Order: sequence, then structure tokens, then C-alpha cells
Amino acid sequence: MNLNNIQPKTKIIGKKLHYVTSCHSTNDLSAEIIQNTADFDGLCVFTDFQTAGKGQMGNTWEAQNAQNILCSILLDTSSVILPDSFYLSKCTALACRATLAFFLRENVEIKWPNDIVCQNLKISGILIENKYSGSKLNASVLGIGINVNQEHFENQKASSMHLLKPTQVFDRASIMNFLFEKLEYYFDLLKTGQVSKIDDEYQQHLFRKDLESTFKTPSGENILGKIKSVTPSGKLEVETRNQSLLFDLKEISLVF
Repeated sequence: MNLNNIQPKTKIIGKKLHYVTSCHSTNDLSAEIIQNTADFDGLCVFTDFQTAGKGQMGNTWEAQNAQNILCSILLDTSSVILPDSFYLSKCTALACRATLAFFLRENVEIKWPNDIVCQNLKISGILIENKYSGSKLNASVLGIGINVNQEHFENQKASSMHLLKPTQVFDRASIMNFLFEKLEYYFDLLKTGQVSKIDDEYQQHLFRKDLESTFKTPSGENILGKIKSVTPSGKLEVETRNQSLLFDLKEISLVF
């Protein structure tokens, strides 16, 4: 990747870059930077390879060397008024979804809480880690993985942009520029209190919304139901035959 080509049309996000050829995980490296640097707002930490990439709920993130986007965006959230911290996830997921839809020219959706899927295959994942001082949110690390040109995956539900469009080899720098611009757009909406716009768009692009689906509980029980919405705090509303239920992040998973 030509680092000189990463020049987003933004005010803050992606204007500062910290590149390493490999690292444990960009989120871990970002946490160290936040501890030791005052001016980190908008900084993008990115790498070609992670030795211990992290996914949601303790999962690992599978990625081959120099084929994908593996990055973390650092945000100073100390002065941002958030209705709920889940809006950070919503904004990040919407930015990733919009970026992939632009380059793939396909229908791209958000699988709750913030995986990005196309043709029922996962092509992007997000891991957000917040830094608090007591109960006050001071900083956030937006960990983003996008499968760009990788051709082989152990996980059969994972794919890449190139596998979805085999005639194309995608330029990672161009994708990062577009992603940074979309991130700034959605976070500007959040900063200016336009949360209803964020809510509406997130609901609009929810994967399998209003379709009968199978969900699995941690005990292994299967539930049939339809996704109706996601609450401001990030809980999934599932309508079964008898009732409407709310589930937190680790209380249910969608089988697809």
C-alpha cells in the first residue's frame, strides 16, 4: 500500500497516521498511544498483519498479510454528549457499510451488532473499546477489519471484496480514504445531535430485519423470530409468535 495515497478529504479522521508492518492488534497499540499521547483525536493506527487480531466477544480476526484493512481510529470523546455509547458502534457500522456498498455496488447490510455482510457473507467486523475515567467516557478506539483482497478463509461464512468481485483487485488506500470520510460524516451527525438520522439508517440496513430467522441462546436453545429493531442502548428486539423480547450482546446470536 502506498501510504502517500492515504489523503482523506476530512477535517480530523485519518489526517494523522501511525503505520506498523505488524503488531499484536491495532486496538492494543491504540490503547498504548492514548495513554502516552495527548493529541490522538482522529489518529488512524493501521498495519498489514496482526499476530493476535481481536473480534467481538473474544473471537480472533482472521487476516492474511497485506491483503486487507486492519486499522483502529482513535477518538477523543471527552466532550461528546452521547445518548448511549452504542451510537459509536452505529456510526462505525454505517460508515463501513456505506464504504463497502460504494465499492462493491451491491446490497450491503449490518448484522447486529456491527458485522457487515454482503450476499450473506461477512466481509467486515468492528470492535469498539472505550476508555473511561470513572464513569466519564474519555476516548474510544474503533477497531475495523475489512476483508479486501484475501482469497482463502477458514471460516466459511467469511468472504472478501475480491471474492465477491473476482475480476477486481481493490486499492486499500482508496477504500481507507472513503471510509475516513464516511466516519467523519456519521460522527458529525452524532456530535450535532442528529441521532434520529443515525437510528433510521441503522434500522434500514439491518440484516434479516422482519424476516423469520433462527437465533441461538448461550445454552444452545434455538428461538424462531423476526428482528424488529435495535434499541438506542444496542439491544436486539426479536418478535416471536407469542411476544417481543429484548436481548443484549452476549444473550443471543443469529444463525444464518
